[in-house]
Amino acid sequence: MRYFLTLSLLPLAFSLGLGCAATPRSKRSLFSNTWPPLVFARSETIVLLSADGQERVIAGGGQPHWADNHRSVVAVVTNYHGRPQVESEAWLMTPRGSLIRKLTSLYPDQVRFLAVNDAVNMIAYVDNSGMWVMRSDGSRRRPVLPEDGGQAALAFSPSGSTIAYAWDGPSFHRGLFLVDTAGHHKRQIWAGGETTNVGSVAWSPDGYWIAFGLTVEKGGGNAESGVWLIRPDGRNMHRVASGAEPTWSPDGRWIAFSRTARSTKSEYATALEMVRTDGTGRLRLTRPKPDTRLEPDWCLHDC
Repeated sequence: MRYFLTLSLLPLAFSLGLGCAATPRSKRSLFSNTWPPLVFARSETIVLLSADGQERVIAGGGQPHWADNHRSVVAVVTNYHGRPQVESEAWLMTPRGSLIRKLTSLYPDQVRFLAVNDAVNMIAYVDNSGMWVMRSDGSRRRPVLPEDGGQAALAFSPSGSTIAYAWDGPSFHRGLFLVDTAGHHKRQIWAGGETTNVGSVAWSPDGYWIAFGLTVEKGGGNAESGVWLIRPDGRNMHRVASGAEPTWSPDGRWIAFSRTARSTKSEYATALEMVRTDGTGRLRLTRPKPDTRLEPDWCLHDC
C-alpha cells in the first residue's frame, strides 16, 4: 500500500478537527483501559482507536508502530515532491500527529516494510536494497540481509535479537524465515508455494508464538485469507481466524486483525476485529469500510 500526502499536510487532519471522535460506540470497553490505543492506517491516514471505541486521525501515512513507550509513533510517509519517483521514508511523530524527525533519507530508494521493537529501541525495515536495522532515532544503520527479490513483512522478537520475515519472491521458496539482526543464522520455519502469500508478521510478547497473515490463491480470482500461529521452531502451525494483518494485545491473550468481507455484490469492506489466541471470543473493533489494508499495531514492549 502506498501513501501520497505531502509533509506539509500531515498535521492538517488534527488541526482541522478531523481528530475528533468519528465512531460512537457503546459505553462497554472494547479492550482493557490499561492498554494503549490500537494504532492503524486507513485510507492514507494514521488512526488511534481507544478502548471506548473512539477513533482519532492523527496524520497521513501508513505502517504505523508504537515507539518510546507509546509516546511516539513510527510510520512510513510517502510523498511526490514533483519527482518522477515517490519518496517513501520512515518518520517519527507524536500521537497528536506532529512530526519529530525523519528517520531515513533513502530517495530514490523507498521504505517498503517496517518493524519496531520499543524494548531495545530498534527499527528494522526493508528497502529496495535489502533489510536494515537502526536505532529508533535513525542512527547506527547497518545491513542485515541484501536484497534477494522477496523480502517482505517483518517483525522483531521480544528480545530484539531475531527478525521474523516473509519471503514473497517468484519461486517455490515463499514462506516464513528467521534471521538474527547481524544477518547470521537465517532459517526457514515454514515453506509456502506459488499460490501462497505471507502478508504480515507479528511476534507474541512472550516470544512463544509468531502470528502471520496467510493468503492462499484458490483459482478463478478467488483467495482465502487467514490468521495463523506458528512456533519459532516451525512447530504447531494452526489457523485461529479468517482475516489478515495480525497484531498481539499487550497481554498476549488476544490478536487484533483486519477482516475483509463482501458489503455489496461488487464491493468489499474491511474492519478491525479481535479474537482470543485459541480462536474464540471474536469481537469487532471498527465498522467495516471500503479499505483494503488497515495495518494495526499495539505497543508490546515496555507498555
